[in-house]
Amino acid sequence: MATIEDFDCPPEDEEAFFKYVQWGNRYWQWVLQAKERKISRKKKGVVVDTSWMTEIAAIWSNMLESEKTAWENAGLHCGLTGWELFYQDTVYRMSNDLPGYISPNLNHQFKVGYVEVYAGTEIFLLTQYHLDEYYVYQKNVGQEEAYTPVLIQEVLSGPIKIEFDYTCDMEVDEEEDGGVIVYVNFVGIKDGSPDSEYFYAELNPQTGWIRFSQTFTPTLDTIEAYFIELWFSFAVGIFMFDNVNFEHDSQNWAFDKNCDKISSIQLADWGFVGPAWDIEDNFEKGEAYSKYID
Repeated sequence: MATIEDFDCPPEDEEAFFKYVQWGNRYWQWVLQAKERKISRKKKGVVVDTSWMTEIAAIWSNMLESEKTAWENAGLHCGLTGWELFYQDTVYRMSNDLPGYISPNLNHQFKVGYVEVYAGTEIFLLTQYHLDEYYVYQKNVGQEEAYTPVLIQEVLSGPIKIEFDYTCDMEVDEEEDGGVIVYVNFVGIKDGSPDSEYFYAELNPQTGWIRFSQTFTPTLDTIEAYFIELWFSFAVGIFMFDNVNFEHDSQNWAFDKNCDKISSIQLADWGFVGPAWDIEDNFEKGEAYSKYID
């Protein structure tokens, strides 16, 4: 091996040079050596997940074809193959010390939108905003933590179909005309003047997993924005939902279709709409977030 006895580093490169190397012990190892770099928590998680692959692959290979087909069918709802959904779910269970593995469900996969409304609440509102133009962040391939803003033009003119799976266990105050309601609010122009209109559909407050699907047809001449709202009026309890889908004659863009990024953060800029549902600040005594369920 060649030995380098003298090395001159230009002053302007010293900071970068010594970021990755260091002097050895001057008493017994007077040499330059690479710095010890600790593995980040994120990278440790990747290593742990990968180390489980052999174990999870063995479970998958021993499954009946009917079980694999069930995972394939469930994966279609969230854009994953059956193996990818099974691996994702099983890694989560192993990392959280949950025993065994579950049977796939067509109504929900991995994480769902979880809403809990506490006693004493009059109204709890969860909203997804859609403007006619907005930006989303697209991941740059091959560049870690690098994203590019991409313009989305969601200019619809016809009907819109709203779909999602949900389960609900809520007590509704009928004397206050309470309920669990889906609102679709359109904002735009009609007959040359600013106008708006809304449609709504009531959900079952006491039900196991079922799918909601309904088409709403606005009459505005021009639609500049529409909002999808989950409105809990004098309704207390737990509501969960997943597999959100919007269909209309423009670009289809239901934020957070798989309900794994729900948070209560406010929108920082009307021009940039994040993939999350927004909790109305004026209403209290409730929370919404993504939650893993069997």
